Amino acid sequence: MKIIKKVWGEEHWIVNRSYCGKKLLLKGGFRSSIHHHRNKEETFYLVSGRMLLEVGDDPDALERRFLSPGDVVDLMPGTWHRFSSIEDAEFFEFSTHHEDSDSYRKTSSERIPEDELAALRREADESAASET
Repeated sequence: MKIIKKVWGEEHWIVNRSYCGKKLLLKGGFRSSIHHHRNKEETFYLVSGRMLLEVGDDPDALERRFLSPGDVVDLMPGTWHRFSSIEDAEFFEFSTHHEDSDSYRKTSSERIPEDELAALRREADESAASET
């Protein structure tokens, strides 16, 4: 297994042949870059924690969706996306083969500013309450 350190946490590469499997550990209060892949198709499965997934065709107008453990999301090639962790989160990525050259970033990964993180937590709590 290969471990890749990221600003937002770690990627644990389990396999990367014609298909790819990774365990991703996202530190609470961090987010990935807004990015897409021209070739890679991805499926994400959230094991633990809570996170915000932003996704869409336009990187400047992404749809927001809060994920809870057990949620599964499929992303087709070309779909812009970013994960923001409200609390420590663990999720799996199952995808076609990963190539670093197939990652196209609009922003950098970063720590979420405290005031924005507090607002995200409130919004996530409200979203969870409305689903019950």
